[in-house]
Amino acid sequence: MTEAPGTVPGRETVSLLVFVNAVLRRRRLLVIFPTVFVALLVVMVLLAGRTYTAEATFIPSTPDNPLSKFSGLAAEFGVVLGGGKGGQSPDFYIELLNSREVLGPIVADSYTVKTADGPLHGTLIDLLKIPPGDSAIRRERALRAMDPMIRATVGFKSGIVTLDVTAAYPELAADIATKLVARVDKFNVESRQSEASKERAFAEQRASEAEQELRASEQKVEQFLERNRSYQNSPQLLFIYDGLNRDLQTRQAVYTSLDQAYEQSRIDEVRETPVITIIQRPEIPVYPDRRHLISKGILAVIAGLGLAVILALILEAVNRTSRDLSDEQQEFESLVAATLADLRRLPGPWRRRPAN
Repeated sequence: MTEAPGTVPGRETVSLLVFVNAVLRRRRLLVIFPTVFVALLVVMVLLAGRTYTAEATFIPSTPDNPLSKFSGLAAEFGVVLGGGKGGQSPDFYIELLNSREVLGPIVADSYTVKTADGPLHGTLIDLLKIPPGDSAIRRERALRAMDPMIRATVGFKSGIVTLDVTAAYPELAADIATKLVARVDKFNVESRQSEASKERAFAEQRASEAEQELRASEQKVEQFLERNRSYQNSPQLLFIYDGLNRDLQTRQAVYTSLDQAYEQSRIDEVRETPVITIIQRPEIPVYPDRRHLISKGILAVIAGLGLAVILALILEAVNRTSRDLSDEQQEFESLVAATLADLRRLPGPWRRRPAN
C-alpha cells in the first residue's frame, strides 16, 4: 500500500530506508566479501585434493533367530527386528564399525596405492602422513583421522547396513572397506565360537551328570523288575513301576537334549560360516567424489553477503555515533561561549569599564 503524498512515513518505513541506505553507502562490501569468500573456497577445495569413496552393503544373517519369520511383518510397520545370532541388530554393526576393536588392526595393516610417481607402500599410518613420533601417539592420531573417513548407515525398514569409506586414493578406499567388512565378520565368527565354547563346556558337564542320573534311574528300574517279576498283578507295585518308568523317561529326554546341545556346540565351536551376508562388495571407485562447488559457492556468497551487511551496519552505527559526538561538541563549545558572554555582561570586577 503506497502512502499519500505529504504524509509522514511510518517507523517501519523509516527503519527500512535507514537500513537500505546504510547498506548502499557501502555497497562495495557486497561485492568484495562474497568474492573473497568464493575465492577462499575455491583455493581450499583445490588444495584439499580429490577424494574417492568405496561402498559396501551387507545384512546380518539370521539363521538361528526365532524372530526372523516375523521380520517381514514387522518391517511393514517400520520396525526392524534384531538380526544375527544373539539378537545383534543392524545398529550393533554401526557401533562395531567405529570401534577400536575393528579399526585398530586396519590402521596397522599395509596397503599399496598408485600415484603419479609410482606405487606407494606403507601402513595406513604412513599413508595418512602422521608425523613421526611415539608409536602409540601415531596410532591414536591415525584412529582419529579415520573418523571422518568412515560413514555407516542402516536402512530403517530393510535393515541393510551401508558402509562408505572415503580416502585420497581409490585403491585405499576399496581396501579399507574390504578389510572393515572382513574384520566385522571375523569378530562375529570369533564371538560366536567363543560363546559356543562356553556352551560346549557347560553342555558337556551337564550331559555327564545327566548320564549318571540316567544310569542310576535305569538301575532302579532293573532292580525293581528283578525283585518283582509279577508286578502287573499288584496295583501297588504297578504304581511304583509307573513312577520309576516316568523318572527314567524324563532323565532319558534330558540326557538326549543335553547330548544334542553338546554336539551342536562342538560344531559351532569350529564353524566359520559368515555371520553377515554381503550384498555389495567394495569396488575400486572409477570417478572421484563430487566437490559440490556450485552449492558450496552459493553458501559462500550468502555468507559473504551476510557478513558484508553486518559490517556495513556496524560502520554506519560507528559513523553516526561520531557525527553525534561532533554535533554535541560543537553545541558544547557554543554553549560555553554564550555562558562566558553572559558573565561578562554581569556587573563585577571582570567587566571592563569604558576608558574616559
